[in-house]
Amino acid sequence: MILIVYAHHEPTSFNHALLETARNTLLRQGHEVEVSDLYAMNFEARASRSDFQEMRDSVRFGYSREQYYANRTGSFASDIAVEMDKLRRADAVIFQFPLWWFSMPAIMKGWVDRVFANGFAYGGSTGQFFERGMMAGKRAMICTTTGGPSYTFSPAGMCGSMEAALWPIHNGILRFVGFDVLPPFVVNGVDILDRETLSAALDAYAQRVSRLQEDELMFFHPWSDYAGDMRLKPGIQARTIGQLARSEPDEADTSVDEKPAAIPILETDMTAYMTVVLTVTDTEWIGEYIRHVPPIMERHGGRPVTVSGLVDVLEGDVIPSQIAHFAFPNMEALNAFMEDPEYLPWKEARQAGANTLIFAFNAAK
Repeated sequence: MILIVYAHHEPTSFNHALLETARNTLLRQGHEVEVSDLYAMNFEARASRSDFQEMRDSVRFGYSREQYYANRTGSFASDIAVEMDKLRRADAVIFQFPLWWFSMPAIMKGWVDRVFANGFAYGGSTGQFFERGMMAGKRAMICTTTGGPSYTFSPAGMCGSMEAALWPIHNGILRFVGFDVLPPFVVNGVDILDRETLSAALDAYAQRVSRLQEDELMFFHPWSDYAGDMRLKPGIQARTIGQLARSEPDEADTSVDEKPAAIPILETDMTAYMTVVLTVTDTEWIGEYIRHVPPIMERHGGRPVTVSGLVDVLEGDVIPSQIAHFAFPNMEALNAFMEDPEYLPWKEARQAGANTLIFAFNAAK
């Protein structure tokens, strides 16, 4: 099934003509097509408590936390559940909208906020994002229109390149949840183009849509291109508009030079292991924690052994967000890490944002 998520008010608009072109082309090819016409549906764009039939925490509202809980319990509001079901069944999704303020209309952004839920489309605390996102294996494409002519959306143009304008959507939304992203179909200057040019654009769009499952995908750096601090590894040349190309570390970024060398670990009977079981209650701390803590751990010879994806509980009532295992040269090094003054504020941030169980042990002889 091909899902088209469509955001335009006017049924006589060129955007609507693009929608009909895509739908008719796909139907002729034998595809099942479903359309979420957001304005016609009067889709609610605002994320709120009413998005959940039951709440995990009725006192302090944390939207992504409630999404995670609702996905576990099947307690999303009915309008969200319907859209999620469409996504589950879709092999590809087309996002059709006019470019407003260099982004999608608010009603479509609201659809993303509410439907691309934590635990359903991505796992913020379980590492299930970008190529590991939960929409992996599905294709997505943007079809958009602009009022400004094409030369304004060029690298030398006043608006900058269209590639740069759409990067937050391509990378920060579609690729973030795992989609294989196709190059966009863009029609610039729709208000100033003549009928013949617009007709030719519809024909070109029909050709693009007919190759939805065959066309080459956009490139995004894979996880393997990034180091533990989530930055491109030294020697990896940036290949997207979103990462600044660099051949040498930035002068202002001294972390590459100052990062202490990790102490090599040889697996022996003295090796100490640490198991961390997290149930995340607030995700705000995670990004900075991941950025700052690994270098501190490496200074004490620690390294990750395994980090879980989504945890499937086979027995018991605890629903952890993530389980991770780390190794240290010995128990003394492990304890030194846990008591390192530089780690303590991050430890407090973790304790405030997650319920945690931590175990330390040596391997049995």
